[in-house]
Parts: sequence; C-alpha cells; structure tokens
Amino acid sequence: MNTNIKISYLLAVIGILFFHSCSNSTSVEEITSITISSDLEEVEVGKEISLTVVSNTNEDITDMSKIFVNDIEATGSKILFENAGAFKIHAKYNSLKSEDLAIVVGEPIVSYIMVKAPQAAYQAYTFTLEASAFYENGGISDITEEVEFYVNEESVSGHEISFVELGTLKIKAKYQDIESDVVEVEIKDPNILPQDFAQKSVVEDYTGTWCGWCPRVSHAISMLEEQTKNAFTVGVHIGDNMQNSYSTELNDFFNQRGFPTAIINRSGFWSYPEPDNIDQVLNKSTGRTNSGLEISTSTNGNVLDIEIRSGFTEDLNGVNLVVFILEDKIKAHQSNYTSYYGGTETLLGFTHNGVLKYSTTNVFGDDISSAIGIHSHSYEANLARLGIYNLEQVDILAMLLNENGYVINAQKANVNELQMFD
Repeated sequence: MNTNIKISYLLAVIGILFFHSCSNSTSVEEITSITISSDLEEVEVGKEISLTVVSNTNEDITDMSKIFVNDIEATGSKILFENAGAFKIHAKYNSLKSEDLAIVVGEPIVSYIMVKAPQAAYQAYTFTLEASAFYENGGISDITEEVEFYVNEESVSGHEISFVELGTLKIKAKYQDIESDVVEVEIKDPNILPQDFAQKSVVEDYTGTWCGWCPRVSHAISMLEEQTKNAFTVGVHIGDNMQNSYSTELNDFFNQRGFPTAIINRSGFWSYPEPDNIDQVLNKSTGRTNSGLEISTSTNGNVLDIEIRSGFTEDLNGVNLVVFILEDKIKAHQSNYTSYYGGTETLLGFTHNGVLKYSTTNVFGDDISSAIGIHSHSYEANLARLGIYNLEQVDILAMLLNENGYVINAQKANVNELQMFD
C-alpha cells in the first residue's frame, strides 16, 4: 500500500476514535425545569427580596430568566414591596415556567411614633396635629388619620385643635399599642406683645440658569440652611425663564452686573467665596431685637389670603414692609463652572428654591406704622395667575426695612401656616 495512503487511513481512524471519545465524555445535560427561590422567608413592607432562578442542572440562570410578580413582569431579580398582601412569583426561561413562589408581605414593624405640633398657638386659633410612624426597616409614614390624639390626657376627636384657655397643652398620640412622647403647645393671648423678637436675616441671591459660577452660592445657601432656620434666601433670577418685573426692578436698582452676587439684608455683599463665609450670614441671624413679624395665610380657591402682623417694643421711624411670594422646587437645567454638585458642566433638572415670583407690596416696601404695639396688614394674590398650582411649593417672606432700606428683621411661612412672633 502506498505510504501516503497508509498515513491518511491512519489519521482518519484516529480522528474517528477521537470524535467518539470526546462525544462520550462531554455530553450536555438538557434543561427541563427551573425553580425560583427568595433569600428571605419573612418579608414586610419596605423590605427588598433577592430572587434566584436555578435549573434542574443546578445552574444559576437568573440573569437569563424573566420574573413575574402576580403575572406582571418585574425589572430585575430584586423586588421591593410597597404594600402588604399575598403575592405569587414565578420565573420563565425560554418555554419553561417555574412553580409559583408564594410570598406573604406583612405590615412593617413600628419602632415608635411621633407627634408634630406647633410650639405655640393663639386663643381660639385652630392648629393641626400630625403623627408619623417610624419603622424598624427605616421607613416613615404619615399615620395622622389612624391615631388617637390626647390633650391633657383627654381623647380628642380629629386632629384640628382649638383652645380658648391660656396655658400649656400636653399632647400625645396612641397607635395600636404604641404611645408617643408628650409634646407641649403653649396657648397665648394674641394681644400681648412679646418682650423681644428673634433676629433673622435675608440673603437675596442674584442668579440665572445661564450663570456657571452661580452654583457656588447655591451650595453656600445649602450649607447655611443646615446651620440655621433664621436666615431666609430669595432667588432673584435674571436672564432666564424665572426673571420677572420684580427681579428686574431689584436688579436695576442695585445695578447688578456681576453674577453671582448675594446681598445680605440689602446692606452688604456676601463675601467671596461664599461657602467659606457662612459666619457672615450667621452673625446677622442671632440674638434678639425690638421688632418682629408673624404670618398667617389661608386659601380660597386660587386666591391666597395673607395676614401679616408687625410688632415693635419701641417706637421706630421710617419702617417699610415688604411681602414676597416665593416658589420652591422649580426644575431647570443649570450651567456649572464650579466643582460643586460633582463638577458636572450642566446640572440637569437642577432644583431652584426660594424663587421670587410676586411682591404684594412695592419691592422696596410700603410705609407702615412702627409705633410700640402690634399692627395688622392684609394682602391677597391669585396663585393661578402667577402660574403656581402646588401650594406645598409656596412660601411667604415678609421683611421689615429701616429708613435706609436695610432689612432689620424678617419672617417666612408656608401656605396655610401660622408663623408666630418668636
């Protein structure tokens, strides 16, 4: 036989033997069933479970499977339950479907409850109580409608409270078998002038969404708000969709050409770099003084009724009152040349708070009586005409200005809130 033929024949035989040998040693077992399981046996609202899909060949095929909760396809293999109840979960892999996994989600376990109430209220003035539940899983929920409130150990109906007698109320709530700590509310005579008033300040931030350096002041304001509740800020927008006649008038008067510029109490600039000079504002937001403000508001449809009361413990001259309507949580893209907020060049959907929307007075104030005593001032505004439809995003800022136009005190309140002299 030819040598080449012999070699070819031999290689062919070896190849056949090799093929049969490999085929017998690496046969692949076919997937014929799948099983789904959870990492948790007990589940409560607010807890996340992690699901795993395993084949009959003991392979983890979770990432190749689809998971369904009550026949609705889920996104991924981690499920967070927001409601209590019974759920059926199954998985699909190609044409295979697992048996149902039954999951019962229980109500979260309450660690404690807390009552929220104002520190003080006036005689016959109705104020609102709120209650929150704090859960072991870290969640919080409003349970105002589910608790029973007690005032001076007496059960009261509902959570709208009004008392005529002066004194201190001791208020608590009960929910299931849990009782809250006691909070105290002082009932005051509205005609009694306080001995003095908390000193507060106002920062007017001249800004715009086009201004890449303006996030520096936004960051400083966030730092300021973490350290005091006695400093209020106003976003005076120029050159963007939030500019209006009120911001234009202020900008023209103060002749602002450099942005950002932040003015404290209309009497001086917040020094650059503002995040390093928080104390400059804090120092003007402490102590007690001889004038103060309180604000109460109510709504009638789209109309916001504002009642401002100014108080003076000594006669002052040339005092003006400014009342602004501000809007929070306005989303707009913001240019950013700073390293703040991650240093991103454009801050998409940046949240703008305290934006000046309207002034019920002259932006430089209306002349008011500033003799010793308490004085009332009433205003109204149609919020729908201002393009404001979410009352939770509205603040009212009142400022007292002296004869030089400087802010000597201020007060801020939310809609449907009484912010008393303090």
